[in-house]
Amino acid sequence: MNPSSYAKVRRPGHSVPDARIRGRSEWAKHQLFSAFAPVIDEHDVPVTVTDLATAELVKVAANSFLATKISYINAMSEILRSGGC
Repeated sequence: MNPSSYAKVRRPGHSVPDARIRGRSEWAKHQLFSAFAPVIDEHDVPVTVTDLATAELVKVAANSFLATKISYINAMSEILRSGGC
């Protein structure tokens, strides 16, 4: 499990997204909340507990959006380079 996919640390000029944490059991939820407590408490990150299917959908959507942003930046870079910038 990659902690960065569940909670992102606030950076200057960036908002803090929701942390989505899922757990199939109370023990699992407790373990995850314990592991991420410093980030959640320090940055006031709202937490949404979801089921497995919703968590997977959120992960796929976030990854797709990130890929789209990277592709856009690469395309803009190509346009600027071809224009002599």
